[in-house]
Formats: sequence, structure tokens, C-alpha cells
Amino acid sequence: MTDGPARRRLSALRASAARASAALASLDARELLVMSAAWGLAPWVQRALLSRRPQELLASLERLERWLGPLRERGSSARSESPCPARVEQLVRWALRAQPAVEDNCLVGACTQYLLQHASGDRVVLVVGARTAASSATHYAHAWVELAGAPRHAERAMHPAILELGGDEVRSA
Repeated sequence: MTDGPARRRLSALRASAARASAALASLDARELLVMSAAWGLAPWVQRALLSRRPQELLASLERLERWLGPLRERGSSARSESPCPARVEQLVRWALRAQPAVEDNCLVGACTQYLLQHASGDRVVLVVGARTAASSATHYAHAWVELAGAPRHAERAMHPAILELGGDEVRSA
């Protein structure tokens, strides 16, 4: 058999699957729980984000927060056991890549991460920022999660915040 493009592609897929398997095996129970929760929650977050009206979007996100309420009630004990926020962000990213029913983008990921961390008792802020390219009228947006009271995320320099959800309020520019 020759070593053609199809064979190289199959070898690359096998290597990728082996790396993914090793990464999953290296997760501790808390990390596996966070990743599994993100994988299951992400389709609901995406569905909520497909709403055409802002009121429906906020209502959907509030409904998701209520569903996660029992986790929040355990938040004080769960917080000491949950992975650090940077690790949660990484686990959510991995879960979205593995979820076939979800478009892997920053808004779905940030909303999923926000809901999970908020439910576990972390004081987090969901931030949506936007900018316009200097050479054209093209608009770019990005969403991310910040810890409340922590230094601002580096994305703020490139994407000034237009919406912040967290703490106890929603602020928009």
C-alpha cells in the first residue's frame, strides 16, 4: 500500500485521538465534572443565544442560571474544590470542540463558562467587547469571562467592553 494523502490523514487522525485520550485520562474528577457539565450545557446556551430579541436572550440566560441554582447553593464548598478559572476556561474550550451540536465560538464558550463559574460561587463577569477595523467598516466582537475585582482581561485593550453581565448588574455602553 502506498503512503498517499488518505493514509497520512488517517495517521494524523489516530495521533489526534491518542492525544485527546491521553488528555482525558490526565483529568482529575473535578476537571472531568466541569468538562462534562460544559459539554451538556453548551447546546442550551447556544439555543438561548439564537434568540432574536435581547429580552428573550436575557430571560433564557436567567432561566439557565435558575436551573444551575442548586450548584450555587453548594458554592461555598464547591468553590474550594473547583479548578482555577483559567483551567475552567480551557476545559470549556475543549468541551465545545468535542460537542458536535454546538458552534465553537467565543460567545457560546464565554456564556457557558460564566454560567458554570457563577453556579459554583465564583464572582465572575461576562464581558462582550467590540471594535471596528481602522481600514474598513468591518466590526469585530469578542466575549470573555473575568473574575470580579481581578485585573482586566487583555482583550479589553483590543475590544472595549459594550456589555458586562455579572456582579449583581448588567452594564452596557
